[in-house]
Amino acid sequence: MTEQAEQPLLSANLDFDPYALLELMPNASDVEIKQAYFRMVRRHPPERAPQTFKQIRAAYEALKDPQNRLAVDMLRIESWLQEPAAEKKPARS
Repeated sequence: MTEQAEQPLLSANLDFDPYALLELMPNASDVEIKQAYFRMVRRHPPERAPQTFKQIRAAYEALKDPQNRLAVDMLRIESWLQEPAAEKKPARS
């Protein structure tokens, strides 16, 4: 994979949460990610919801490759660290 292919993900909007789009927990396995992708594509096929499908596809692309997934996880952590303390959700309930 080239540096250019990875660059858009690294500069991605922090509001983009591929886990939420695919209705996954951050500790989801590769199999769970693939299953969630196919489940969401069945709900939102490209013929009926092209924009939603593009978002689902982008989320899957961000999580299916281990290096991209690590970059997404790092962005999520960075975003969480930059939140004001009052907005942070506790790690345990």
